[in-house]
Amino acid sequence: MGTFKAEQNNRDFNMFREQVKIIQERYEKRTLELSIIHELGKAVIDVHDFHRLCENLLDTIIRNTVAENCSVMFQHRQKQSLYLICASDYNNQNYIIDPKTVFSKQGLIYAPDADRGAAGRALSDNRPVLIENTEDSKLFSAGPDTQVKIKSLLSVPFFIEEKIKGVINLSHSAPWTFKADDVNLFRVIADFAGASLYSSLNYHKLKNSEENFRSLTEHSNNGIAIFQNDVHIYANPKYEELTGYSLAELRHFSINRLIDFTFQQTDLRQILKYLKEDTGNELFVARIIRQNGTALDVEISASSMLYYGKKTLVISVLDISDRKILEKQLIYAQKMQSMGTLAGGIAHNFNNLLMGIQGNASIALLDVKEESSAHKNLANIEKLVKSGASLTSQLLGYAREGKFEVKPVNLNLIVKETSDTFGAARKDIQIALELEPGIAGVKADQGQIEQTLLNLYINAADAMPNGGTLTIKTANVTDKDIENKPYKAKKGNYVLVSVKDTGLGIDPAIIDRMFEPFFTTKGLAKGTGLGLASSYGIVKGHGGYIDVSSIPGKETTLSIYMPSTNKSASDEEALLADQLINGTGTILLVDDEEIITCTGEQMLKKLGYNVIVAENGKKAIDIFREEHENIDLVLLDMIMPGIGGMETFDRLKEINKKVRLLLSSGYSLDGQAREIMDKGCKGFIQKPFTLSNISQKVKEVLS
Repeated sequence: MGTFKAEQNNRDFNMFREQVKIIQERYEKRTLELSIIHELGKAVIDVHDFHRLCENLLDTIIRNTVAENCSVMFQHRQKQSLYLICASDYNNQNYIIDPKTVFSKQGLIYAPDADRGAAGRALSDNRPVLIENTEDSKLFSAGPDTQVKIKSLLSVPFFIEEKIKGVINLSHSAPWTFKADDVNLFRVIADFAGASLYSSLNYHKLKNSEENFRSLTEHSNNGIAIFQNDVHIYANPKYEELTGYSLAELRHFSINRLIDFTFQQTDLRQILKYLKEDTGNELFVARIIRQNGTALDVEISASSMLYYGKKTLVISVLDISDRKILEKQLIYAQKMQSMGTLAGGIAHNFNNLLMGIQGNASIALLDVKEESSAHKNLANIEKLVKSGASLTSQLLGYAREGKFEVKPVNLNLIVKETSDTFGAARKDIQIALELEPGIAGVKADQGQIEQTLLNLYINAADAMPNGGTLTIKTANVTDKDIENKPYKAKKGNYVLVSVKDTGLGIDPAIIDRMFEPFFTTKGLAKGTGLGLASSYGIVKGHGGYIDVSSIPGKETTLSIYMPSTNKSASDEEALLADQLINGTGTILLVDDEEIITCTGEQMLKKLGYNVIVAENGKKAIDIFREEHENIDLVLLDMIMPGIGGMETFDRLKEINKKVRLLLSSGYSLDGQAREIMDKGCKGFIQKPFTLSNISQKVKEVLS
């Protein structure tokens, strides 16, 4: 009995000792696990340094577990595969990926597919994979760069926010190293390591994004600003440059102090309110008020976005002041071109009308005695026609159709002559000349330049009804001296002629209309509104520029810039005597206006010529085809419906290459007329012409 009891006590003691041992082993294991977790906690305390974090993790895991080697892989969501983040003893050294490689996904080292490796199987099956002896497993395959001996392997997936993010691999050079009951510890280690690395990568991703954002914004040509609760929290250097404020200054006031909301009808406040409530995007034109008080035209792109988790308004500001100037120049040029086309058409039709009056007056003068009252009346008609032709000449000049005889001229001499003439007529105006010695020559039609200057003098005098001072200045300048104008001057040298008065000045509301034809501020019957308009056309036709500046109530200055030339001005050629030259031969007169053909036929017959009339280009071609051997000269109108002057001339040359042709037009010798002359036309005469004019031109061509 005693022996049995002793044996029972001994068994109980051994059982108790075994239980104590198991409890002690569990305690030691839990202590070890807690120790490992504590060590891991210290290893991952700083996620800002990704490289150091990886080094600490690898070192801590290897020092505190049975693993000899460790690697961490992340999942590539698109490819459903794993790529290496860090590894111990990879190619005889630790491998740690550059975070930027993770972001770009370029240069990643990928693990075997799910059906070819333990890590891939752990990923696909969503559970740890334990290979106790790699020699007995088909799942194990060493990578080509693996330098370590692996006999046992454990691959454990880790989860972040309940989603698989990667796998941690642990290996040993001896088989049967990892036990099934070690898996739970390594699950904790895997989740701990994965979460730490993921947090660090997110930190670096955010940091990288901020660096990219700062790099882009710091070097952007657009001003970029971020607002929270209408207050600036960020502004790039360009934004500071555009506004004139530093970010420190901008922090003290809202966007409402910068944007001029009265600039346009669009309610910009409503746009900004909408953007604060929704993640939309809006593009609009506005003005910002700079620190110095000036307004700057800008284009603003505004959108709502999250910035550090808070809703913000981001605006991109583009300076469009140069674009606005170009748009204004384009609109002005198009407007002036349209007005010029209209003015040119009016001048052409008016010249045809004057031609009928002039021709009939010239013919009638031949039939009356010089001492008679009828002769005097007809002579007065010719003078009136000449005045009318001068008016149309101004219109053609505005339409850039009035460039006549261009040659080098001296603007100092022209200014002196025209100012003397004007001064003699306006004794109440004191004229002050500031002429630069050695002024460069300009290539121009002297008559048109004289007309232009006289127009400017008259305009200035009208602004000084009680008298005043007219200052006329000349100077040699370059394109660099012609800045801040409503146009951009071409590179080169220019001669400036400025005409300044001490008159009433010009209302800023109408200054942009100063060069429009028929625009005048003078009373009824006191001006045609063509003076400055024709001056504009003449100057533009010579490749120059004209502009006006004014101080209301004090003065106005009109400035002309003419391209200069190295050629010296020559003396004016002698004019032909006003005489009739009779002749013989047959002339084909081609014009679509009946008044021109009737008058022209009579004028040519008075000079002794036989005349054949054609009222259009087609009839002229038909007649010339039949009668070209008998026709000595073709007097051809340039502008006709149907077959125009250019095509008619080409068709006539096809019939007879030696055709002698005198071109006639209500327009001047420019544009199409110049093209026909360059093709071999023998001469040009502008309507309205006198009997003596046409007699000399016909004789010149026939000779």
